Amino acid sequence: MKRFFFLGLSMFFLFFGIIESQAQYTPQNVLKVNLLGIGVGGFSVAYERTFTDNKSAVLTGRFVFFDFKDTKTFTFSGLGAVEVDYSVDLQLIGLLPEVRFYVHSFFEKDAPEGLYLAPYVGFTRTKFKVGSLTSAFTIDGGTTLTFLELGGTLGYQFMIGDRFVIDLFSGLGFTTFTLESVEVAIESTTSNERVNDLIQFDRKLPLGATLTGVLPRFGVSIGIAF
Repeated sequence: MKRFFFLGLSMFFLFFGIIESQAQYTPQNVLKVNLLGIGVGGFSVAYERTFTDNKSAVLTGRFVFFDFKDTKTFTFSGLGAVEVDYSVDLQLIGLLPEVRFYVHSFFEKDAPEGLYLAPYVGFTRTKFKVGSLTSAFTIDGGTTLTFLELGGTLGYQFMIGDRFVIDLFSGLGFTTFTLESVEVAIESTTSNERVNDLIQFDRKLPLGATLTGVLPRFGVSIGIAF
């Protein structure tokens, strides 16, 4: 799958270079933000540049920063009520280049407006951490995931006036998930050294496990053209 990603990325930049040489065409630029995911701390920013009246290249950066903390009280037989402080931390950074082919013959629209088809490749790295704290010990765990994508989208980009842009799209992508490592750490918070020695645990396990699947891709973006 990595070969597909780097091959697609190479073709993307080659496409940039070839159509940039067409000096007779005045390019347009679009900068936009995907609104989906904002509720969970995620967002994506895309830059699109047209090179002909029916072709453009888009480079999208995807980001998620989610942090949640809470305290729960659990009642155990013989122990009574135990308060547990726990947290969830998610960080995601990705890069997704695509080439758009606008089907302007149906709607008599020129790029960057109208119906389009867009093959894409993508690379995303995700770090996920969880932690908990009680009166006796702390537990921390985490994992690192890498996503490689190859797929296509169908969308329609609206131009309102000369500047305002709304982009609606959806599609499917063949995705490879690589679980790079898992980290687990357990530490005693008591003053008993014997208990501390028994509970102490800190390991980072390299895995390299790989799974494949098909994931949807969709979004609603707004932006400006210039």
